[in-house]
Amino acid sequence: MHLGVEWRRFELYLKLYDVIIFCVKTHVIIAAKNEQRHVGTTLASLPGDAMPIVVTNGSSDSTAEISESFGAKVVVREEPSKVAAIQEGVRLI
Repeated sequence: MHLGVEWRRFELYLKLYDVIIFCVKTHVIIAAKNEQRHVGTTLASLPGDAMPIVVTNGSSDSTAEISESFGAKVVVREEPSKVAAIQEGVRLI
């Protein structure tokens, strides 16, 4: 096969790859129980394009309110189960 044809396919692949890279969204799931002292720092440290989901599991403090103030999607669960909290976050993606 002619090298020019292969190079054009490679260029097309690179252009397609660039488009895919820019369309990827980063979701961050945080299962948190009574983490009001740390959740703000954690959310502030995420890259600007990250889409945080905070699932509070049995919290009795202001973890949910602080998370919302940082723009995170928040789900409040009453049962204190980290596994269930992470599963709930995955369902939201």
